[in-house]
Amino acid sequence: MADKRKKKRKRRKKRSPVPAIIIIIIIAAAAFFGYRHVRGQVNTLRAETNKLIALDIDNGAVDMKLYCTGNYALVEETVKTYVNDYMEDLRLLRGFRNDQRLTSMLGVTNLSEDGPQFKDSLMYIQEKRVALYNLTNELKAMPKESRMMEAFEETGLKRFFRDLYREQMLEGLTENYFYSEAAVDAAAAEITSYLESKEAVLQFLKENSDSWSLKDGVLQFKSEELLAAYQALTSS
Repeated sequence: MADKRKKKRKRRKKRSPVPAIIIIIIIAAAAFFGYRHVRGQVNTLRAETNKLIALDIDNGAVDMKLYCTGNYALVEETVKTYVNDYMEDLRLLRGFRNDQRLTSMLGVTNLSEDGPQFKDSLMYIQEKRVALYNLTNELKAMPKESRMMEAFEETGLKRFFRDLYREQMLEGLTENYFYSEAAVDAAAAEITSYLESKEAVLQFLKENSDSWSLKDGVLQFKSEELLAAYQALTSS
């Protein structure tokens, strides 16, 4: 009987390593597929960031479809939303010179309806100045790390995803997509000059309100000197 018990114990000892090997295999497989999943998600996120970098500012559109899953999708969404907001602001900046009301201020309709004091037109120019100031500050603030990370903090995600987000924004978009402060300032200065030129012409017409008139849709001045001064202002 004792010999039989010893044999049974030996058999049990021989069987015991098998479940341990299975557990090790399961853990290794889980680790492999987990790594593969992470690598796939990170590569997808980087690919989407590269698509953003290649976007045409004027004619491109951010693909807001999410190609990542889980928390990676939340990082992707935050990056794309941030870039989309930046693109919209940049287009607003570029659109100042195409503002229909500004371009038509010296047209017959505005000269007859708002002249000779041009109260509404001059007020509109001032409003555009304020809008330009705010927009310029926003465009200079958005490429800064502190501002970018504020957007991420709203996700509530932890350090791994924070580092991943920072990589896309700082190493990807900041270096290759966002405009420098100098470039934004240069664009704003050009628009400011444009607004000032419009204002100067309107102020000139306002100050010489008794010396010009519209006849058959044509602006006419009482003297050649005033006409020459007007032409100099409108050609600058």
